[in-house]
This record gives sequence, structure tokens and C-alpha cells, in this order.
Amino acid sequence: MRKDTNRFMNAGLPTTGIGGIFYFLSVVLMLLFEITLTIRGRSSFLRWKFVSGQLALLLAIFAVVTASWIILERLIPEQTKIALTPFSSNASFKDNSQAIFFSPLLILASLLALNQVIYLFLRLSKK
Repeated sequence: MRKDTNRFMNAGLPTTGIGGIFYFLSVVLMLLFEITLTIRGRSSFLRWKFVSGQLALLLAIFAVVTASWIILERLIPEQTKIALTPFSSNASFKDNSQAIFFSPLLILASLLALNQVIYLFLRLSKK
């Protein structure tokens, strides 16, 4: 009897999706912006306190995700790992592998396009 593994789904780790990417970029840009303000002499201790708190949170997220990855690598046997990539050799995922691989990029592009449409609408409504 064949063991059916298609009924299991991996939801992924929190903060490793689009939201995590946006948070990472926000913290990095916040840090760079605050450095330029410090060089110009327009920064304050309160602003640096907020930026350092966000940076500490980002580093904690990286530490937890890395620890989870290491623990999962050791707990899951090699023969049960299935890669969801366009190059997957598993026949059950061959039909949908392109959609699975490119769906985060399509979602990100859709969100960015929607953001631009809302921005344009708000800008035109002020005039």
C-alpha cells in the first residue's frame, strides 16, 4: 500500500514571508536614515532608542528562525524532505511547481502595484 504524503502541508515559519521581508527592509532603511540624521546633527537619543529596539527585535527574529532551521534539519529525516522548486523530482508536485515557486513573487508584485494605485488615487483626490 502506497503511503500518501500529499495530504500534509507545511505552513512555513513566521516572519519568513513577505511580511518578514518588509520588516527587514524597514529596519535597515530606518537604521540608514538615522545614521544620516546623526551625521547631519539632527538625531536624538529617543530616536536611537527606538531604532536600536527595532534592530534588537530583528536580530532576535533572525536568531529564532536560524535556531528553528537547525533544529528542524536535525529532526526531520532526509528521506522525508520534499523540495517545492521547479526542479523537483517528486512527480506529485511537477504540475504545480512553477506556480508554487513563483507565487510569492506574483503576490509581492500585486501588492506593490496595488500600493501604487492607492497612492495615485490619494494624490489625485487631494487635487
